[in-house]
Amino acid sequence: MARRAVLEYAEMEAAANALAAEGKAVTALNLKEALGGGSLTTIYGFLSSWEANRPKQGQQTNTEQIPDEVQTAFAKAWRLAAFEASKEVIAAKEKAADEVKTAQAKTEEAIEAIRELEAESEKDAETIEDLRARVQELEKSVSTLSQDKAAANATIEQLGNQVKAQQAELDRLHKEHQQD
Repeated sequence: MARRAVLEYAEMEAAANALAAEGKAVTALNLKEALGGGSLTTIYGFLSSWEANRPKQGQQTNTEQIPDEVQTAFAKAWRLAAFEASKEVIAAKEKAADEVKTAQAKTEEAIEAIRELEAESEKDAETIEDLRARVQELEKSVSTLSQDKAAANATIEQLGNQVKAQQAELDRLHKEHQQD
């Protein structure tokens, strides 16, 4: 079973950046497809590093163009809205944190399951290769035995012909002896 060469971080990073530039989701499965293979365990590890090191994109506003009165009014409105929403935000953050912990736990379980499956796959590949080698050995043995059997059959036939010839000679000698 042919396996892909070892995946390098730079290769995965380039593929992730390309997917992001195309507006596609940067997931382990999309990366595996884009890279043409690779271990999901390795891809997940690289993907975590890539996400952590990826620059955050946000819009910056040039506040010099906004009048002070508008900025002040906006700041007051923002504080009031933030105060009113703080209770819901705190509850939403707590719920989101719990959901993130649950998702992380499930992700870790999935990654561990992938590791186990990849290890089993490696063992299966080794077993298959061992069995293929054994089959080749057995096929050679069968071929050798077939040749030996053909040679033995030829020898048996030859000996059978010799026995018939000896029997015929013996019969002839008996007749000759009886005539004398």
